Amino acid sequence: MALHDYEQRKLDEIEKHLVEENPRMARRFAEFRPFHLVTLVAAGLGLIALLAVGLVVMVIGVQLTTPGLIILGALLTAAVPAAVAWYLLRRAKSAK
Repeated sequence: MALHDYEQRKLDEIEKHLVEENPRMARRFAEFRPFHLVTLVAAGLGLIALLAVGLVVMVIGVQLTTPGLIILGALLTAAVPAAVAWYLLRRAKSAK
């Protein structure tokens, strides 16, 4: 649905004022690329699978009393989500 000339001019004026008032926000909107739903679902499923594998490895390590498996399972369960969170926070700060 096309806008009327008057509406388009008003929107252009509003955009111009927003860019003048807050150029950082305008730059962030210009660079904004939303994630695709498939990417988010795949990342979520991968993270859940990794957590499940870590828990299984840790439980097997406890049953076999093998410290190496317990440590590996703990790292998969705790360190990987922490690394993902750190990466996302670092990425969000660099975008500011």
